[in-house]
Amino acid sequence: MSAFKPATDTTTTSTAMTGSKVTRHEIEARMTAAAATAAAAAAAATTTSVVVVDDVPIEENVNRMMVDGLEARTVDEAIKLLRYLVVVLLAVVVVVVVAVGAAAVGW
Repeated sequence: MSAFKPATDTTTTSTAMTGSKVTRHEIEARMTAAAATAAAAAAAATTTSVVVVDDVPIEENVNRMMVDGLEARTVDEAIKLLRYLVVVLLAVVVVVVVAVGAAAVGW
Protein backbone atom coordinates (compact mmCIF):
# COMPACT_ATOMS: atom_id res chain seq x y z
CA MET A 1 0.00 0.00 0.00
CA SER A 2 2.15 2.69 -1.18
CA ALA A 3 0.85 6.16 -1.58
CA PHE A 4 2.15 7.01 -5.02
CA LYS A 5 1.36 10.50 -6.25
CA PRO A 6 2.41 11.56 -9.73
CA ALA A 7 4.46 14.74 -10.01
CA THR A 8 2.40 17.70 -11.08
CA ASP A 9 3.59 20.07 -13.75
CA THR A 10 3.03 23.69 -12.74
CA THR A 11 3.43 24.97 -16.32
CA THR A 12 0.20 23.43 -17.60
CA THR A 13 -2.69 25.59 -18.63
CA SER A 14 -5.60 26.27 -16.34
CA THR A 15 -7.89 23.95 -18.32
CA ALA A 16 -5.39 21.10 -17.90
CA MET A 17 -5.27 21.75 -14.18
CA THR A 18 -9.02 21.40 -13.86
CA GLY A 19 -8.93 18.05 -15.56
CA SER A 20 -10.45 18.93 -18.95
CA LYS A 21 -8.56 18.23 -22.12
CA VAL A 22 -7.17 20.83 -24.52
CA THR A 23 -7.58 19.97 -28.15
CA ARG A 24 -5.03 20.63 -30.83
CA HIS A 25 -7.46 23.12 -32.41
CA GLU A 26 -7.65 25.13 -29.16
CA ILE A 27 -3.86 25.20 -28.89
CA GLU A 28 -3.50 26.41 -32.47
CA ALA A 29 -6.23 29.04 -31.92
CA ARG A 30 -4.44 30.34 -28.81
CA MET A 31 -1.09 30.44 -30.62
CA THR A 32 -2.64 32.24 -33.59
CA ALA A 33 -4.33 34.77 -31.31
CA ALA A 34 -1.08 35.37 -29.40
CA ALA A 35 0.84 35.84 -32.65
CA ALA A 36 -1.80 38.26 -33.97
CA THR A 37 -1.71 40.26 -30.74
CA ALA A 38 2.09 40.44 -30.84
CA ALA A 39 2.04 41.49 -34.49
CA ALA A 40 -0.56 44.18 -33.79
CA ALA A 41 1.46 45.50 -30.87
CA ALA A 42 4.63 45.59 -32.97
CA ALA A 43 2.81 47.36 -35.81
CA ALA A 44 1.33 49.90 -33.42
CA ALA A 45 4.74 50.59 -31.92
CA THR A 46 6.40 51.20 -35.29
CA THR A 47 3.57 53.10 -36.97
CA THR A 48 3.94 56.84 -36.99
CA SER A 49 1.37 59.22 -38.27
CA VAL A 50 1.88 62.69 -39.68
CA VAL A 51 -0.90 65.18 -39.15
CA VAL A 52 -0.92 68.19 -41.46
CA VAL A 53 -3.03 71.11 -40.35
CA ASP A 54 -3.81 73.56 -43.12
CA ASP A 55 -6.37 75.59 -41.19
CA VAL A 56 -3.84 77.91 -39.56
CA PRO A 57 -2.82 80.84 -41.78
CA ILE A 58 0.84 81.69 -42.02
CA GLU A 59 1.50 84.86 -40.09
CA GLU A 60 3.85 87.57 -41.27
CA ASN A 61 7.25 87.64 -39.60
CA VAL A 62 6.99 90.49 -37.10
CA ASN A 63 10.76 90.54 -36.76
CA ARG A 64 11.16 91.78 -40.31
CA MET A 65 11.14 95.40 -41.43
CA MET A 66 10.81 96.30 -45.10
CA VAL A 67 11.12 99.87 -46.33
CA ASP A 68 11.38 100.70 -50.02
CA GLY A 69 12.50 97.16 -50.84
CA LEU A 70 15.18 97.16 -48.15
CA GLU A 71 14.81 94.49 -45.52
CA ALA A 72 16.01 94.14 -41.93
CA ARG A 73 15.61 90.98 -39.85
CA THR A 74 17.59 91.92 -36.74
CA VAL A 75 17.75 94.99 -34.54
CA ASP A 76 21.19 95.90 -35.87
CA GLU A 77 19.99 95.65 -39.47
CA ALA A 78 16.94 97.78 -38.63
CA ILE A 79 19.13 100.49 -37.07
CA LYS A 80 21.37 100.50 -40.15
CA LEU A 81 18.31 100.70 -42.38
CA LEU A 82 16.86 103.62 -40.42
CA ARG A 83 20.20 105.46 -40.47
CA TYR A 84 20.34 104.96 -44.24
CA LEU A 85 16.80 106.30 -44.59
CA VAL A 86 17.64 109.35 -42.46
CA VAL A 87 20.64 110.11 -44.68
CA VAL A 88 18.50 109.74 -47.82
CA LEU A 89 15.78 111.94 -46.32
CA LEU A 90 18.32 114.61 -45.37
CA ALA A 91 19.73 114.51 -48.88
CA VAL A 92 16.24 114.99 -50.33
CA VAL A 93 15.61 117.91 -47.95
CA VAL A 94 18.90 119.55 -48.97
CA VAL A 95 18.03 119.17 -52.66
CA VAL A 96 14.58 120.67 -52.11
CA VAL A 97 15.98 123.58 -50.08
CA VAL A 98 18.58 124.27 -52.72
CA ALA A 99 15.97 124.08 -55.47
CA VAL A 100 13.60 126.41 -53.60
CA GLY A 101 16.44 128.81 -52.81
CA ALA A 102 17.58 128.76 -56.42
CA ALA A 103 14.05 129.42 -57.60
CA ALA A 104 13.69 132.32 -55.13
CA VAL A 105 16.90 133.90 -56.29
CA GLY A 106 16.00 133.35 -59.91
CA TRP A 107 18.65 130.93 -61.03
